[in-house]
Amino acid sequence: MATKAVKKPTTKKKATATKKRKASTTAAATIAKRQAKEKAAMLEALRENLGNVTLACQMCHIGRRTYYDWLQADAEFAQAVETVADEAIDFAENSLMKAIKGGDTTATIFYLKTKGKKRGYTEKADIDLNGTITIECGFDE
Repeated sequence: MATKAVKKPTTKKKATATKKRKASTTAAATIAKRQAKEKAAMLEALRENLGNVTLACQMCHIGRRTYYDWLQADAEFAQAVETVADEAIDFAENSLMKAIKGGDTTATIFYLKTKGKKRGYTEKADIDLNGTITIECGFDE
């Protein structure tokens, strides 16, 4: 009686597929690590440039489009960028306070116009219109 040889599935194909998956996973991990470093460098550059995106992108050799893509796709990065923007405002406010303490009249006026509105420090007049207004329009023929 003759026995028939049974073909076993080749493990070579499986091994190749596994290697490709591992290589793909490794490549994705490498890209993620690189991108995390680039984002950290971008945040530092934004701090150094008080939130100026163009200057920060130039420092990091990152395109503005890439920056805005990160901002849209990564909520954690977007929150960190918002924190940097707040730090820039804090810096400006600190500089303004130093100028006011130094007797800078223009700085004092600016501060009062922006922060002292509820006490009447404003250049615009608020007009209360309670009552009837009649508007007449005439056409010449």
